[in-house]
Amino acid sequence: MVHHHEALYAPTTDDESTDDESAGQSLAWSALATTVTPRQLPAAGGTLVGRAARLSWLDELLLGSEDRHSRIAVLTGMAGAGKTALAVQWAHAAAGVFADGQLYVDARGFGPDPPLQPSEILAVFLRALGQSEAAERGSLNERAARFRTALTGRRMIVVLDNVASIEQVRPLLPGTGPSAVLITSRERLRGLAVHQAAQVLEVDRLSLQDAVTLLHAAIGARVAADPASTALLAARCAGLPLALRIAVGRDADRPSLNLAGRMAPGNRCHKKAALIRGTRAARGASEVAH
Repeated sequence: MVHHHEALYAPTTDDESTDDESAGQSLAWSALATTVTPRQLPAAGGTLVGRAARLSWLDELLLGSEDRHSRIAVLTGMAGAGKTALAVQWAHAAAGVFADGQLYVDARGFGPDPPLQPSEILAVFLRALGQSEAAERGSLNERAARFRTALTGRRMIVVLDNVASIEQVRPLLPGTGPSAVLITSRERLRGLAVHQAAQVLEVDRLSLQDAVTLLHAAIGARVAADPASTALLAARCAGLPLALRIAVGRDADRPSLNLAGRMAPGNRCHKKAALIRGTRAARGASEVAH
């Protein structure tokens, strides 16, 4: 029996054609691709609070019956609601089910940088799957077809984070098979529900109780010592996990942190909390961090 590594480096005779060499190289890349198991998920964030129902929903949709026609979930919601944290933490917890690996990309749909083009993302994914450089240089349709081929028969989770539009994400979807796709976006991407049978779930703000629980996880007993200021901070941050974490993140390890003082009118934290309320959470995040 000839092993893959022996076939890859077997010498050729002078009378073998260039076509034969090209075919051999293609087979070699195919052999290598089947051995690559990408693990691209970023590190999981802090403690998730108030998201048990949504985690169960993802379990049912993406880990359910093998007969399910589509395994595409879209988490949508306003900036700062915690869509990315929810998606990444779920994908880490389910990693054992997706034995062939995880693919992840921040598509930069919303932010200071231009959104990534689908062809750019496909090139990165194809490289992660062990495909040749030639496969990365094809047209968008060629790259998308190679990507679907590479995922055929493989059980992978593909996390497409911070997606701007249907046009950006549609070429990145696998064909039929056991792989699953988890998308986050501020848009509802309704066209995916119509044409790809995707399921859409709103990730909304935390309740006041859950927001206080998140603050307790971040700064500990100081929450119980000053419940009134804690409730005020939770309300000022509009129940948005990102805003809550940013508001106390820099000073979380300071025992002297005074919540009442931080929320007084004119205080730096008071101004920052006002900045990141409502739909302005993401735009304010970078300013709050400095």
